[in-house]
Amino acid sequence: MQFHVDQNETISGPVTIVGGAACHHAYWPEGTTQFSGASISEQPSNGVLTQTGDYEFEYRPHKGFRGSDEYAVEICGQNDNGSGCSTITYEVTVQ
Repeated sequence: MQFHVDQNETISGPVTIVGGAACHHAYWPEGTTQFSGASISEQPSNGVLTQTGDYEFEYRPHKGFRGSDEYAVEICGQNDNGSGCSTITYEVTVQ
């Protein structure tokens, strides 16, 4: 999933998890982009979202949960075009 911190985007993407496994997300800058921070901007209702590194996150659904969940992270940074923060929302289906 690509995003541009200088555009202050709000983007979303689907995630499917089978068997209640954890889902990992890692972000890295490309080109002239430099990240300045990352944080959890919305906790899931049916699981736990943990920041495991500077730009890494792990979602783990509650034991036995099956259904839909949602969470979001915010990544901030700058590049040659400016600076800002983008929010990435994940729409999760746990099967």
